[in-house]
Amino acid sequence: MKPKGSGGAGVVRRIRRHLAWRRQRFDVTLGTQLFLDPLHQPSRSLYLVSWPRSGSTWLAEMVASSPGTRLVFEPANLPYAGRPDIGTDMVSLPRIAPGGDLGGAAPLLEAAVTGRLRTHWSDQLTTTRLARRRVVKDIVGVGALAWIADQWPEMPIVLLVRHPLAVAHSLVELTWSMNNVTSAQGFIDAHTAGADPRLLAEALLGEVAQWVDDHAAALGADAAARTLVIFYEDLITEPHTQIDRLARHLATHGGRPWRHLTMDSALIGRPSFASFRRQEATAAERLEPWRDAYSPEVIDDAMALLAVRGLDRLYGPGATPLVSGDEAAEVLRRAAEQPGAPE
Repeated sequence: MKPKGSGGAGVVRRIRRHLAWRRQRFDVTLGTQLFLDPLHQPSRSLYLVSWPRSGSTWLAEMVASSPGTRLVFEPANLPYAGRPDIGTDMVSLPRIAPGGDLGGAAPLLEAAVTGRLRTHWSDQLTTTRLARRRVVKDIVGVGALAWIADQWPEMPIVLLVRHPLAVAHSLVELTWSMNNVTSAQGFIDAHTAGADPRLLAEALLGEVAQWVDDHAAALGADAAARTLVIFYEDLITEPHTQIDRLARHLATHGGRPWRHLTMDSALIGRPSFASFRRQEATAAERLEPWRDAYSPEVIDDAMALLAVRGLDRLYGPGATPLVSGDEAAEVLRRAAEQPGAPE
């Protein structure tokens, strides 16, 4: 027999849980949806694009810490026609020339760039109440950079680049995939106990190959001339220098809305919302997490993939870039002009 009144107590507990859930949802809405973004010029948006696991959330949070700056989080990762769910296979946008058809991601990017996109996903990091400018943070648009730059020529662009072995290794560890041919399921299989170690090597090289193709398209496009390239490794080792470069770029290419940024320097040393950083990791471990995870032969194979597109001029098997961010696009352009270079 149930104790007297136990049914009523159960109902009260359910009501309390429901009210707590409603309060939580209200807090989320209050924190991320109650804002105004009335100025829709694309010049008021910074398009910050990178490969996943390259530090774009960290950099976007720094820029968005300046008062009146809204952070639009990964708009092209929202579901759209032809891609009803996202899952762990993020899939980079197609490498498409200016004037082509980007597909269902195009209206999402249009709404984000003009400040008209409002969703819990895209505004989960919004803190401003009256936006004067926007940071549109994207992790699937590297290959489509030429199309995006042509679509909004007045919008400043930053391409954040991290060593392909570092980002590929991080994706494999998390069983995520950006490779448009394979699937993250292969990564899950590779992590299964007793799996052939070659599966992890194949997963890594598949991600590196996708990184190479997309970054070669971005850095080889005419749009690279007005795109600021920031290497993640430089942002780690000389953050204030790179932030100053970014501020100058925005003032030049974004104009008045981007002058006099006052970013919170305390965020430089703080892990981002999307960080999976191990607290005990040293700076070397953060820059070269792949060093002891794969054989020298696998690393050599990855470097060979970079060499095919001239990207071995940007990165070697070591952690740090071989050129400065200001030199990156020009170095790749010269490599593409050499006889025998792939089209």
